[in-house]
Amino acid sequence: MVEYCSLIFSKAFRLVDRGSFRRLIKYCRPSISDNDLPHCNTFRTDILRRTRVAEEKVREKLKNLPCKVSLTFEAWTSKPGDPYLSITGHYIDAPADCPNDWVLKTEQLSFEEIKGQHTGKNMAEILSRTVDRYQIHGKVSHFNHSNLHSSFNFPRQVGWLTSDGASVNRTTIHEFAKLLTEADGDWSAEEHGML
Repeated sequence: MVEYCSLIFSKAFRLVDRGSFRRLIKYCRPSISDNDLPHCNTFRTDILRRTRVAEEKVREKLKNLPCKVSLTFEAWTSKPGDPYLSITGHYIDAPADCPNDWVLKTEQLSFEEIKGQHTGKNMAEILSRTVDRYQIHGKVSHFNHSNLHSSFNFPRQVGWLTSDGASVNRTTIHEFAKLLTEADGDWSAEEHGML
C-alpha cells in the first residue's frame, strides 16, 4: 500500500520517510510498526533490483533474435531544465513454428538524463552505450538485399535509427555511426537515419 501510495501520487521517494506521512499510515492502520514501513532507500534498492531483472530479460530476448533491431529516440528537457533521452527498440518477432506470422514488438531500452550539453555527440554516446548494454551489435546494421529470403522470413540485415527532424538528431545519427563497431558492418547514417 505504501509503495502504491507513493508512486500513484508521483511524490518523491522521500515521502515515505516524512514524519507526517508515517503518522498518517499509522493512524490509518494502528497495528503497523515503524519496522513495517519501508524507507526510501528500501524503495530505491528494490526498484534497481527489479530494473536489473527486467533489463536482463530484454537483453536475452534481443540477443537471440534472428532479425535486426531498429531504434527510435527522443530527447526533451524537463521544466527544471534537465535534458533526457528515451530510446526504444523495435523488432519483428514470430513463433519458430510459424516464421511468417510476424508481430511487431517494442521494448523501452533506455531513459536517462543527458549529462552535459544536449548535443548530438552526447546523445550518440547514450545510443552507443545502449547498444552495448543490450548486446545488439550487429543487429543495428545496413540493408543487404542478398540476405533476404524469398519465403518472407526475417530480413536479416535491417536496422534503422529514427527520430524527429531536429538538427541535433541529424548530428546524433552521424555521431552514432562513428561509434559502431565492426560487428555492425558499414551502417550508414545517410541510408538508415530517418528524421
